[in-house]
Amino acid sequence: MVKTAVILAAGNGSRLATQSGAPAPSKPLTLLAGVPLVVRTLLNLQNSGFQRAVVVTGYRAEEVEWALANDPRLTIELAFARNERWKAANGVSVLAARPFVDSPEFYLLMSDHIFERAILDRLAEATLDPAGALLAVDRKLDEVFDMDDATKVQTDGGREIIQIGKQLTTFDAVDTGVFRCSRSLFDALAAVHDRKGDCSLSDGIGTLARGGHMHVVDVGSAWWQDVDTPEAMAHARTMLLEACLRSPDGIVAPNLGRPLAGSVGGGALPVTAPPRLH
Repeated sequence: MVKTAVILAAGNGSRLATQSGAPAPSKPLTLLAGVPLVVRTLLNLQNSGFQRAVVVTGYRAEEVEWALANDPRLTIELAFARNERWKAANGVSVLAARPFVDSPEFYLLMSDHIFERAILDRLAEATLDPAGALLAVDRKLDEVFDMDDATKVQTDGGREIIQIGKQLTTFDAVDTGVFRCSRSLFDALAAVHDRKGDCSLSDGIGTLARGGHMHVVDVGSAWWQDVDTPEAMAHARTMLLEACLRSPDGIVAPNLGRPLAGSVGGGALPVTAPPRLH
């Protein structure tokens, strides 16, 4: 099994910010049921046997790095890749991780997506094209929260991706934000960046897809949620509560190390960190 993962945690999460006019809090450190979003992702990886995670930071990078480096729940080895161009498209954040990944393949995750650990298992069991990547997709379209904001995927009806993008009108699946990739993804993104001076993750996926190297893995009954807005945060909180009720030994209890009850608020993680340098 691959033991290295890259987590994108560079954005500012402006849509989760309050309307007070104050600077946006750190989105990766925003609490969901008492646990920062990015810590939930890291604990999922840790509990699945991953040994190392490269966290790409940008907005309020010092706070994120300090909080993770000092979180006693985390035993996974951490490396931090700074993306000084965090306002650019998210493919730039993926490229920032490239010097920190020395394995032939790696998993790629978003710090603001929560997901059932079974999704990692499904990706691990699938066959990876050594010149491509695998994307975990959800075909339960009637259960997707906020479809307008979802990244849509059109497949050939099987494993191969035809198109991907938020504006697709013809699609049969939705991107969950969990990938298993060969290093070819870095090459695809770099080629787009060389041409345009910027690149999105969807650009890299599209490049691999046009070469027949981008495939999907259906998550089946497994659940996930992109936490981009206050409404999505509330929905994610409900999903976690339901998962806890279904299984006392499920995702919530092991990840928190304590019961969920009394800890369902949102907000940003209060940390005592060195003064920000920028």
